[in-house]
Amino acid sequence: MKIVIFGASGRTGRHLVRQALDRGHAVTAFVRNPAKMDVSHENLSIFKGNVLHLGEVDAAVKEQDAVLSALGFTKGTPKTICADGLRNIIAAMKKHGVKRLIVESAYGAGNTRNKGFYARVLWLIIKDRILDKEEMEREIEGSGLEWVIARPVALTEGEKTGSYRAGLDLKLGFFPRVSRADVADFMLSQLDDDKFVREMPTVSS
Repeated sequence: MKIVIFGASGRTGRHLVRQALDRGHAVTAFVRNPAKMDVSHENLSIFKGNVLHLGEVDAAVKEQDAVLSALGFTKGTPKTICADGLRNIIAAMKKHGVKRLIVESAYGAGNTRNKGFYARVLWLIIKDRILDKEEMEREIEGSGLEWVIARPVALTEGEKTGSYRAGLDLKLGFFPRVSRADVADFMLSQLDDDKFVREMPTVSS
């Protein structure tokens, strides 16, 4: 499958790129700074661009089979990077007839904002980022695409275990965690699985 990954040089994005290549996909990594990509592979193309520029997003999405996004706020990016970026991604997907969209959001957004201690803490310490994720989710919900929004709990740099859980009403502990590698594994599994189409499953260990 031909896929484009937005946020490919980020901490989750790098796992998505490596695992997608391991699964045999042809990957286009959309990045602002190609120097941050430490992966080389015959099936990997690096696309330098800014997700806030519709023309660049459009060119990257053209002729793809699916889109994955691990966009997130980093130093120097607008606080609305996720919502604004997904607006451009959705517009490009509709133009080129690309249907499947897999996106990393965050636990605490939407109907999980009041679910337990962990969600309340998130709203205290990273409110602006969660608000951006919520607006992004609203854009995706109204897109008409075949979307899956993954809402991981606290992200770690651990190895891929394959023993994570994904569901719409998971029971979580006091401070739940999941590795970015496992989140990437879940997201890639949604490329050809319809179980969570147009759903927002929580992902946790």
